[in-house]
Amino acid sequence: PHPHESGGSSPPSAAAEEDRLIRWIRSNGGSVDPRQEIRRREGGGGGGGGLRGVYASEFIPRGSILLSVPPELVLAPDPGSGDRGDQCGTIAALRREMALGSESKYAPYVLGLMEYSDGGGLAGLTDTWSSAGISLLDEALGRYLPPRERSHNANMWKNFCGGNPEADPLGMRAVLLMASRATPAGVSPRRGQRGPGTAMIPFFDLYNHRNPPHCNVEKVLLAPSSFPSAGGGGGAIVEMRALRDIPAGEQIYNNYHSTTSDVLRDYGFVEQYPQRWAIPAPDGRRGTYVLEFEMNEERGGAKVTSEGSVPEPAKMFLRDELRRLDGVREKIEKNRRGEEEARKGGRASATGKPGPVEERLVWEYHRAISRAIKAVLKELDSRGQGQRPQGGVGRRSTSRKEEL
Repeated sequence: PHPHESGGSSPPSAAAEEDRLIRWIRSNGGSVDPRQEIRRREGGGGGGGGLRGVYASEFIPRGSILLSVPPELVLAPDPGSGDRGDQCGTIAALRREMALGSESKYAPYVLGLMEYSDGGGLAGLTDTWSSAGISLLDEALGRYLPPRERSHNANMWKNFCGGNPEADPLGMRAVLLMASRATPAGVSPRRGQRGPGTAMIPFFDLYNHRNPPHCNVEKVLLAPSSFPSAGGGGGAIVEMRALRDIPAGEQIYNNYHSTTSDVLRDYGFVEQYPQRWAIPAPDGRRGTYVLEFEMNEERGGAKVTSEGSVPEPAKMFLRDELRRLDGVREKIEKNRRGEEEARKGGRASATGKPGPVEERLVWEYHRAISRAIKAVLKELDSRGQGQRPQGGVGRRSTSRKEEL
């Protein structure tokens, strides 16, 4: 999923897949409101498959049921899998159905997922990046700014599920599809409903992400029971309902409840405003303080949501990181020019370059986190919490980073 712009209809092959998916849901007792349509715009986004999103094709009143998926169509862990958060079970179930391909009972859904990944839809996730792309991200962000674990999903699968990313490419593909397309346990916090850890819900995963107030739908479970296994049976009907009136032409947004850093890592794009940030920083007691704040619309204002006052070492850390971020691109590009000259002169061997998607995302995220840190420091200054103390305390911030 990506924060897509309005565009034209999907290309013929993709449109056929989408129509088949909708017919499959309806023929199995589900519903997809005809007042919404999938649009795609070529180029941009995290990958190479074009920008895809769900839009209102005509006015949709508040409370309308945009999607209803019966439990038999929800792809989830086998009962009793007992894994942590059900992620391992979801990966195993998805991998099994992908291996079955057109023979899977979920074929209209699974084949669409495979086409999505074949078309470059996963290219923005940092797990898929080249070593050159990861190196550029490391150089641009340094050691301490999030996302700090670049291969988070591969490591999770290996360490908690016993997977083998190198030897099982189909399994790794399932891991990344689970990370970017599965829905988490929380269903509708204000209704107090809960479901299983993760599940793959057809069509539901086509709704792109944006934080409130742009999020205009909510997910609801109609039965307080677990999703079924791949064998079907039991479970809850999953619905997507309009939170407010949605005018024709507006994109329909879900809320992934993730930070901006996790959105880059797990979904492969830099989210639009408003953004949610959580930046770990030293607290001065050999621990870590997580500064949580929101970035508002394009005016760039920050609102701190962490409780209590921000420790001075955390503010010193942010100031140091902002200074480094301000000059890092010029430094990297200067080093690149030097390496090019060395190669031309035969003094160095050729090295790999980041892919265009990787490079674009690195600098988009670099701009976003730079602006976010600058805005939150300004907010702390205005509250009288951001003044640097006298006496050279700021020089200790480098050693304080060891607390991270």
